[in-house]
Amino acid sequence: MNSEGMRKILAPQPDLTLKACEHLGSKTDGYWECYARHMALPNEHFCCTAKMAPPTDPMGVVSPRLSVRGVSGLRVVDASVMPEVVSTNPMATVYVIAEKASDIIKQD
Repeated sequence: MNSEGMRKILAPQPDLTLKACEHLGSKTDGYWECYARHMALPNEHFCCTAKMAPPTDPMGVVSPRLSVRGVSGLRVVDASVMPEVVSTNPMATVYVIAEKASDIIKQD
């Protein structure tokens, strides 16, 4: 990577030094484990933290009309109301939730 020929065709390598991991030595297995733990992000779309469910479901947070149980005047209209993670990008599902919320709010 540092030969003259490679330097001509490749962009410079980024500095991968992470201060939080420097104490583990330069580019050791421990360093790379620390680096991965600090820099890795989940490859998921965050959702399903305020489950929409019927009143009979004790794990439900939001009613089918998107109102938060036990809190008046508050609705949740985002990916958090989905009861389970969808198998694809959730953007279209969130659009549908938002459109449905718009209809519900107009009715109420």
